[in-house]
Amino acid sequence: MRVLCSSVLVFEAIVLGLSIPVAITVGGYPATAVAIGGGLLVLLCVVAIGTLPRLPGVVLGWAVQVGAIGSAVLVPAMVILGGIFAALWWCALHYGRRADQIRFATAGLTATTAGPVAAGPASGGPAPGGTAPSGPDAGPGPDPAR
Repeated sequence: MRVLCSSVLVFEAIVLGLSIPVAITVGGYPATAVAIGGGLLVLLCVVAIGTLPRLPGVVLGWAVQVGAIGSAVLVPAMVILGGIFAALWWCALHYGRRADQIRFATAGLTATTAGPVAAGPASGGPAPGGTAPSGPDAGPGPDPAR
């Protein structure tokens, strides 16, 4: 979920940032007010990305969607762009959660028990900060009977 939602918010932050000069030149609104409002929406995107996939990140993401659609007061085209990003946000949440459930079920975990998996000899991976052992002392190789 984090990857999909973060992707939507990154691209939305870019679009929101690019809409600031449009609102200033086309709309004729005060540059300071538009820059502060647009900058706050971009900052909200960044904060939401940092708090994903927890609930505050999701709520902030929805707040960005409301703000993007609400910015249509200044730039009418933002209704279309805000609507597209709101739909993408919903899809990222919906399909991201579904993908997480499938991944956790495949790994035998639930969303509440999933956490960082430590790599090491017990997990079959390399030790933290190291590489997988190789050479004659690395342990048994593949079974020749297979």
